[in-house]
Amino acid sequence: MREGAEPIGIASEREGAGPAGRRPAAVVESRGGRSLLLATVFLSGFSVMVVEMAAARALAPYFGASNYTWTNVIGVILAALAAGYFLGGRLADRAPRPRVLYLVLLAAGVLCLTLPVAVRPVSRWLLPADVRVEGAVALIYRGSLAATLLLFAPPAFVLGMVSPLAIKLLARPAGVGGASGQVFAASTLGSILGTFLTTLVLVPALGTRGTIMLAGIVAGGTAAPGLLLFSRRGKRAVSGVGAVLLVALLAGGGRALAGKTVKSGEGQIEERETAYQYVRVRDVTEEGTRVRLLQINEAETAYQSVSIPGRVLTGGRYYDYYSVLPLLLGSPGRRGLDALVIGVAAGTIPGELHHFFPEGLRVTGVEIDPGVLEMGRRFFSLPEGAGWLRTVVMDGRVFLEVAPRERPRDLIIIDAFAKEYYIPFHLATREAFARARERLRPGGILALNAASYGPDSRLLRALGATLAEVFGRCYRVWVSGYPNYMLFAMKDGEPDFRRLVRVPPGGPAEWEDLRRLARRVALSVVRMKTDGERDRVLTDDRAP
Repeated sequence: MREGAEPIGIASEREGAGPAGRRPAAVVESRGGRSLLLATVFLSGFSVMVVEMAAARALAPYFGASNYTWTNVIGVILAALAAGYFLGGRLADRAPRPRVLYLVLLAAGVLCLTLPVAVRPVSRWLLPADVRVEGAVALIYRGSLAATLLLFAPPAFVLGMVSPLAIKLLARPAGVGGASGQVFAASTLGSILGTFLTTLVLVPALGTRGTIMLAGIVAGGTAAPGLLLFSRRGKRAVSGVGAVLLVALLAGGGRALAGKTVKSGEGQIEERETAYQYVRVRDVTEEGTRVRLLQINEAETAYQSVSIPGRVLTGGRYYDYYSVLPLLLGSPGRRGLDALVIGVAAGTIPGELHHFFPEGLRVTGVEIDPGVLEMGRRFFSLPEGAGWLRTVVMDGRVFLEVAPRERPRDLIIIDAFAKEYYIPFHLATREAFARARERLRPGGILALNAASYGPDSRLLRALGATLAEVFGRCYRVWVSGYPNYMLFAMKDGEPDFRRLVRVPPGGPAEWEDLRRLARRVALSVVRMKTDGERDRVLTDDRAP
């Protein structure tokens, strides 16, 4: 073999090259070369899915983890892969050489390794911290789309070029079908591994940034042996060692970021990436008062739990309105209150119930994420091992399905808000409300919080219509000063709102504040009117 020729294992026909003398595809014939190429495709598929799964997690601290963010991530990644497949096929016809494939893979690894550095400044640029709440929703949708295009489309595009290049190199004469099947199978198996490993192992162990870095190391590291094996004589060592050094340099720079926060902000105390989501605890100052917030997958303005030092009530936020509901059940004259809180988070709602109605109180708090419960115990007043409170790690809808009917509840509260402004759809359907109704005693109340900037929003009307279909009627109360409404319904009865006006004086600390809030609820509560033609009833099958 003359100096500078392709290494053994690459067959190339120069005669009869076709139009304009273009050389046909090189074919990898050695067993070792073909195995390396299939392993390369497998690891490329792994990296693609790791990047896609981690992309939504990386954007969640800035744009949330709503369906819109996931749709933007999935759509952009698919579009980038499609473009990569197309241009990769063109490149395979023009330069069908293994070295080209591994240079492409090296480029993908480099792009992945730059992501941990770029996510934060790009996201901050697209979604500034001082955005008004009323305009945040549209900006979040557009911002997550732009961030995905700028950050994650480039590595997905380059990784998409790998498969057509590999098919060209593996295809023997009349063997394109077999080569395509092998490449697609290897790539898909790699993607399956990336899907499960990212969610179950990598993000909990390494965090989102570490997981993305691993995808870059896998892609760039795979390029090194390929360049060593397939580069022309005299360039093998330079190419392989250069790839290793480049990947190591970028990975080292990424590791240097490991000690930095994912998302800084005023008064940030701790942040964590759990198996489910991004969670952080902050202290902010409101009118000279320190307020502690638990935020989950949110921007600056939304939060899931609140604690104000020296106080039980939260200053008129919607949590306080739930504490009014036991008064409609006859408390404090009655003894014993059995409540179920779905979306207990850091325990703001159970804490208020225990303060005002401790006699015979039993609360079951359901939370899907054990990491949130741990943060609640460390930084809030969520008790551990309290006789009156039992916490359950489970999806709220699943709990409604499996909870024993022989223990009916007085009060069921649905406060599951982990996706921006929306309740998870399967907790807000006719079927979900029917399960909740089955688990209420006669005269019991189901209540939920809904985010809305006005009483006539489609979301609010749909929730009201769905509750009314299951319970016969639904009531609405605006949380004064906030974009929230409390919706509630009573099983087999109608609330006597005169009880809220006749709450006797005396009681624990802040009882007078609760009395004033109860009077406000009694004077402002509205029975929702539903229009069968205009208002959609949400179902498990259809809850847009």
